[in-house]
Amino acid sequence: MKRGVEVKPSFRPSEARAGLQKKPASWIPACAGMAFLLMGFLNPAHAQDAPQKNLPYAALNAALTDQVTLPAYRALVPAMDALAQASAGFCADPPNGIYARLVDAFNAAMDAWQRAQPISFGPVTKDGRAARFEFWPDTGGSTDRQIRRVLNERDPAMVADGGLAGKSVALQNLATFERLLAQNASRLVGAAKDQAKPEDIYACAWMSEIARFQVRLATTVRDEWTNGFADAVKGAEKGNADYADARAATTDYLKSLSGMIDIIIRQKLERPMDASVAKARASRAESWRTKRSLDNIVLNLEAVRALYATPGGFADLLTAAGSEALAKGMTNQLDSAIATAKNLGKPLEDALRDTAMRPKLEELLRQLRSIRVLMQGPLATETDLVIGFNSLDGD
Repeated sequence: MKRGVEVKPSFRPSEARAGLQKKPASWIPACAGMAFLLMGFLNPAHAQDAPQKNLPYAALNAALTDQVTLPAYRALVPAMDALAQASAGFCADPPNGIYARLVDAFNAAMDAWQRAQPISFGPVTKDGRAARFEFWPDTGGSTDRQIRRVLNERDPAMVADGGLAGKSVALQNLATFERLLAQNASRLVGAAKDQAKPEDIYACAWMSEIARFQVRLATTVRDEWTNGFADAVKGAEKGNADYADARAATTDYLKSLSGMIDIIIRQKLERPMDASVAKARASRAESWRTKRSLDNIVLNLEAVRALYATPGGFADLLTAAGSEALAKGMTNQLDSAIATAKNLGKPLEDALRDTAMRPKLEELLRQLRSIRVLMQGPLATETDLVIGFNSLDGD
């Protein structure tokens, strides 16, 4: 099915206006910059009066596919393979295994996924594959129930090679691996075999099968990108089974950018932060058991920046559209948000309940909300693209 159907964008001018009220003096330069970038774009007549532009969408599609997307999905495979090897090595002899090596392999695998996560179209959308990489957040609590059931039943067929095929996403993904790593595998370190709990031994075998499943999943997504879909994206200007034209493919890239920023804001920050320090819950952070939730956000933002600022990407598309000031301003805003996240000074899980850290987290949110406004409004308008609704609309 060709993707080219347009609906009204989810850009809300009121969000921009709200973000410009009651800020401390230290925020004035950023506020002024935001106002400058938005100047002339909040007028609805701006989009209606502008003629359709002849922009280098095909060049953007080729640049981002070759320089960002394919490297990200290719990197997933060796990272998952290393996780499978580390899991097998540890679980073969847990008392003498090197737990730190297993943790390092998990972190490398999660790093690779967080870099690929912003590219949210194409093969990863088939059969719920994104959730099979990482099923989070699980707002309904189904993962907890399924993990308890599986550890109670301990079916050997499920942890055999290929045993997770066709099973629930809650049993296959990296978030479940993290839970088993922190809660079960950690108890096996230094424990004699006759003292290890049966559920912990089973959990270790389950982790190994999750890692093998992830290798197969990453290989499938990589191969579908390299053996067909990349050509469909890069050749969209001629029209094909996936895209009516190059502009439709570029729209998918812009939706990925905007969607990732929205996920960071709503799920990765607002959800654990809640309305106050007293209500904040570290257990709602993405990877709270391994205290890497902030690392995930930084990796996501760096991937978004790569999609935006890579030569031939959206910054260059804006420049080609005559909006060089907007192009540079958005680059600066992304750089500032990344710097803010990197300079928090402690894991998100610790910062959430720290009163002194709350203003820093709020500042990061403010920066990201400003970027979201620019992506859903001026960037889309100036490049003649329509984002439409995303999967979080209505949440």
